Amino acid sequence: FRAALAQEQGRLAQAMSDYHQLVAQDSQNARWWLGLGIVADKQNQTRVAQAAYQQALTLKQLAPSVQQYMSSRLASLQELHNG
Repeated sequence: FRAALAQEQGRLAQAMSDYHQLVAQDSQNARWWLGLGIVADKQNQTRVAQAAYQQALTLKQLAPSVQQYMSSRLASLQELHNG
């Protein structure tokens, strides 16, 4: 909860640290990867965001609408990286 709260409050560095700890403890939890992806995305850490979104998608635990969002962000980040 601390990671999500930090994210909501705009404390992105704290949120990033918390999500890194969470995925280190439980790498099979797509919610933690999603959180990491969103925070990295907001901080323009494209490669971290891409890897996190991809991992979350691979786990196939989240709602279809969330998976669609992550796929969309991956496509946008890839365009930014290539363009």
